[in-house]
Amino acid sequence: MQPSKQALDRMSVNMYRKENHKNRNMKRSKIRMILGTAILCVWAFTGCCCYKTTGKIQKVGYKEAHNYFLNQGQERAVGSKITTQKDFDRCFGMAAFMGKGGNPTVINFKKEFVIPIVLPETDKDTDILDVSLEGNERELKLTYRVKEGKQQSFFMQPIKLLIVDNAYKQAQITVYKL
Repeated sequence: MQPSKQALDRMSVNMYRKENHKNRNMKRSKIRMILGTAILCVWAFTGCCCYKTTGKIQKVGYKEAHNYFLNQGQERAVGSKITTQKDFDRCFGMAAFMGKGGNPTVINFKKEFVIPIVLPETDKDTDILDVSLEGNERELKLTYRVKEGKQQSFFMQPIKLLIVDNAYKQAQITVYKL
C-alpha cells in the first residue's frame, strides 16, 4: 500500500522543517562560535597591546659613557639601541688616558643598554647639549640640541653615549633634535 499524496506532502514538509531546524541550529552555533572567538581575540590583543601603555611619561635616568670613540667605518643611527658587549665593541673603541677620569666608563650589558648619539664628522667645534630622555617601558623620547662653534684645523666626530637601565630595553625610541 502506497501512502497518499497528502501523506507524502506532510512527510516532506516535516522533513523540510526538521532539516531547516537543524540548519538554523548549526548557523546559530557557528555564529556563536565566531562571535566567541572574535571576542576572545579582541580581548587577547587588547591585553597585549595595552600592556604597560598606561605607564605615565616620566624622566628616564641615564648615565653618560666617557672615553669612547666611534670605530673607523662604523655608522650608528641616533636613537638606535646597543644591547650586547659584542655589538658595542664592534662600533666603539676605548679612548683611555692617564690620570683621573681616564678610564672608559664600565657598561654592564646584563643590566643596561646604550643609546648612541653619533653626529657626522665635522671640522667645527661641536657639542651635544640639553640631552633629555623621558617616557616609559613602551616608548622613549630622546631630545638633544647641537651647538656648533668655531672652525678647527682638524675633523672630529661628536658622540654621546647614554647608558640606560634594561627596564626600558623594549621601548620604541623617538628622537627630536632641537
